Amino acid sequence: MRNPQVMVIAVAAMLANSDYAFLEPTLGDHASHHNLASSPDSIGMLFSVAMTSYTISCPLIGMLAKRERFGPRPVIVCGLLLQLFGFVLIGPCPLLGPDQLGIGQMVTALIIFGVGESMSMTPVMDDMMRSCGELAEDAVNALSSLMASAFSLGQMLGPLIGSALTSRMGFAWAGTTMAGLLLVHLSLIFAADLYHPRPRVREGAYTELTSVTVPQAESAED
Repeated sequence: MRNPQVMVIAVAAMLANSDYAFLEPTLGDHASHHNLASSPDSIGMLFSVAMTSYTISCPLIGMLAKRERFGPRPVIVCGLLLQLFGFVLIGPCPLLGPDQLGIGQMVTALIIFGVGESMSMTPVMDDMMRSCGELAEDAVNALSSLMASAFSLGQMLGPLIGSALTSRMGFAWAGTTMAGLLLVHLSLIFAADLYHPRPRVREGAYTELTSVTVPQAESAED
């Protein structure tokens, strides 16, 4: 927890989880306000759009986040940017024009949310291990606990923040505020890279999680 590179990604994981949880108490009323969904079934279908895109994209994101491809950190940053863009679209952001939201824009924003959440959450553990350098193997249990805590905290804070902000300033400005928080945290990630760069890690210093293979059980004949 004293490692800034670990903590900025733990907070990123918390924000990634809270961003979707932000929609849980607010999306139904927002969709009804714009005459995009009025029944529980139609609102449930909107939520399924984000979860479907999240589920489908997770395996692909896992492959893209491997060290020999893009690596976990660029994938996490791009995921936060996608979620930021999702909030701008789904609001829509009052700074960009009139308060008009069509079903196409709503569905596009929810797909972006799902993919962005997948990118922000899938490679978190690998990135934090990379930040621990040679101590990654020894810190894996502490890191997994920190990651689980970040996810749970985000799941708890998201609905609270969403309902509180929406009741006070409306959904559009609440979404814009969340986009602003994501932008601030992205700047903190870049600041951590600038002022506290991660240590160089020799090849094979720890096992990349996406490279772990399950050993095959021996047959009775063997």
